[in-house]
Amino acid sequence: LNMDKFRSLFGAAILALASLPVNAALITTFDNRGDWKNAFSGPFETETFDRLQDSADSITFDGGIVSAASSSTSGILNKVRVWNSTPAPSEMYVGKVGNGSSGSATITWTFPESTLEPIFGFFADFYEVKSLSVWVGNDRFEIPSNSNGQGLTTFGMLSTVSFSEVIWGLGTGADNDAFLIDDFAYVETAPVSAVPAPAALWLFGTGLLGLIGFSRRSKAA
Repeated sequence: LNMDKFRSLFGAAILALASLPVNAALITTFDNRGDWKNAFSGPFETETFDRLQDSADSITFDGGIVSAASSSTSGILNKVRVWNSTPAPSEMYVGKVGNGSSGSATITWTFPESTLEPIFGFFADFYEVKSLSVWVGNDRFEIPSNSNGQGLTTFGMLSTVSFSEVIWGLGTGADNDAFLIDDFAYVETAPVSAVPAPAALWLFGTGLLGLIGFSRRSKAA
C-alpha cells in the first residue's frame, strides 16, 4: 500500500464518514420504569393528572403539557377523569384516536418549554389499550395492547435526539381506540450514544494508520 493510495483512501473515508447524519436518532424502548430511569442520569417530571378536565379540542395539564385533538366531533375523548376500572380509582388521561364516526384522528401532546426543554424520552402506564401508536419525530411505535383491551401496559422510550411533542394515533386492527394514560414521566437527559460520530471518525482513522504501519513492516521484512 503506497502513500498516494493511502492518502486517497483515507481522504475518501473521512469525507464519507463526515457526511453521515450526526443527528439521526438512536431510540431505545422500555417496558420497565426502573430500567428506564437507570438508562439516564438527571431530572425528570411526572404528570399524574390530578386535576379533572372535561373533554375539549385542547386541554393543558398541570405540568404544562398541551393535549390537542386534530379534529373535533361529538364523541371526542381528550380529558382527565377518575377511572374506576383500574385496580383502584384514580385520575387518568382519557383519549380516543382513529378515523371512525367518533373520536379524533390523532392527539398531539406538546411539551412545555418552561420546564424541561428539550425532551429526550418518556415512560407511562397505559390502560385499556387496543390499538394505539405513538409518533416521536419520524419514528412510530406500537403501544402493546392489553389482553382484549383491558389491564395495564407499561411503555417508554429514550432518544439521543430531542423532541418537543408526541402524537398519539391509531395502531393496527381497529377504527377507533379509547385509551388511558397515568403517571406520564418525561426527561431532559439524553442517553449516551454507543459510538458518537467524532469517535467513529477517530477510530476509523486510527485503524487506517495501523494498516499502513502494518504494510510498511511487511515491506521491510
